[in-house]
Amino acid sequence: MDAGLAAVCGALAGAVGAIGAAWATSRTQWKSARLSARAAHQAQRREERTSRYKEFASAVKEASIELTITIPEGSDYVDYFTDDYIALVEPLVKGVVDSFPNVALAGPKEVRKAAREAMDHVGATMIAALELNECYRRAPEDRPMREDTLQSFTSFKRSNRLVYETWTAFIELAGETLDDDGVISLQ
Repeated sequence: MDAGLAAVCGALAGAVGAIGAAWATSRTQWKSARLSARAAHQAQRREERTSRYKEFASAVKEASIELTITIPEGSDYVDYFTDDYIALVEPLVKGVVDSFPNVALAGPKEVRKAAREAMDHVGATMIAALELNECYRRAPEDRPMREDTLQSFTSFKRSNRLVYETWTAFIELAGETLDDDGVISLQ
């Protein structure tokens, strides 16, 4: 009976050991598969974000370049806000607005906020340009006094400057996000 019991106990110990080894192996394989899937997901997310960030940054840059007007000293700035100018910049501003949701969906929150600021300044610049275009459309004798349009022109210049600043901030934040595997660590 002692030899039989020893054999059963030995078989039981062997079976428990085999089950334990199989469990440990499957657990290791599961963790490895999970890490591989996570790495693939992060790479895909990074590529998607890179594409969306580039599209938005390019749209803001193009709009900013075309919105910028150099006006010679002493010129009537209203004369530069022609219908042709508006026709040129309106689709570019629309491109910024249209590309924003892609950045907003790609996230994270900090990048979305930076993109929103850039888009808002592009919009404010366009609104000021449209106000100045309304003045341009009037006959010269019916145009408001230069002092009355100065606020719109000042708003145009300020917003246009802020477009560049917020575009630069967006680029830097997007780069940090992509360098950090898509996760911004707030310290």
